[in-house]
Amino acid sequence: GFEDRKIDELSGGERQRVALARSLAPGPQLLLLDEPLGSLDRILRDRLAGEIRTILKNLGVTAVFVTHDQAEAFSVADKVAILNNGILQQFDTPENLYRVPQNSTVARFLGFHNLIEGCLDGDALFHSALGKLPIDHPDETIREKTTLLIRPEGAALDRQTNHRVHLAGIVSDCRFQGASYMLTLTVNTIQLVFDFPIDPVPPQVGQQIDIHLCSSALVLIND
Repeated sequence: GFEDRKIDELSGGERQRVALARSLAPGPQLLLLDEPLGSLDRILRDRLAGEIRTILKNLGVTAVFVTHDQAEAFSVADKVAILNNGILQQFDTPENLYRVPQNSTVARFLGFHNLIEGCLDGDALFHSALGKLPIDHPDETIREKTTLLIRPEGAALDRQTNHRVHLAGIVSDCRFQGASYMLTLTVNTIQLVFDFPIDPVPPQVGQQIDIHLCSSALVLIND
């Protein structure tokens, strides 16, 4: 137990566990957790985030979990609220937030780089500096001015049967990130960022390539 140990004898993870236990002891209906994992290393944060979610679920306690870490928020929460200057931008499940951000503010908060301004015609073609891109299941209320989000995981170097959208460009940057490469592709002066697996090795900087985009990774945002 921790009852006979001084606070400076506890590790960061142990301190957080004790703090959580003390907060839950009175049996609260609502618990505020203000960046409880911010001072911990990544491995410990991931483990404790899972523990906190399990404990709160088992006890049936509703909690407001404040964090600036997207991965942490997604792994802990049933629903996530994104605020900008005190204004609620979107309140939804983590998956819905990622798949369909409601506006460019939410998209940028989630770390998306590929936000392209353009317009949508009556044939569901998105017109922009990238050219004409077919959009599946567009929002019928969007027409003259809109923004297209291209999610970074939606690109492939080989032709996929379900990827009917393609772009040609020059690789301007390629960074190894451990589990993936972050590749920057310049298309008609626009820089797009994509994530590619580490195998096979991605194209080299300066190489001209064609990429194929999954239609589900193209999302219209109505700003």
